[in-house]
Amino acid sequence: MKFIEIAGNLQIGITNEELLLLAKVKGAISHIFKNQLDEREKEVARQMVNKGILFRKKIDGKTCFMYDGLADFGGFY
Repeated sequence: MKFIEIAGNLQIGITNEELLLLAKVKGAISHIFKNQLDEREKEVARQMVNKGILFRKKIDGKTCFMYDGLADFGGFY
């Protein structure tokens, strides 16, 4: 497990699985649609929304996940 720093210098634990999904979401231009994720990635994305790392939004009636832009993912501890 690694720790990342998000807004307000809050440190949150992130698993390797979450780190891989984060790279996938961050690699997309601005968001990734839920239907582009497999079932496990959908569950991990939901957990990351609960942690405040990602957020969920509807675009054209489709659910997508977006990186909140406030977290510093270069600073792992």
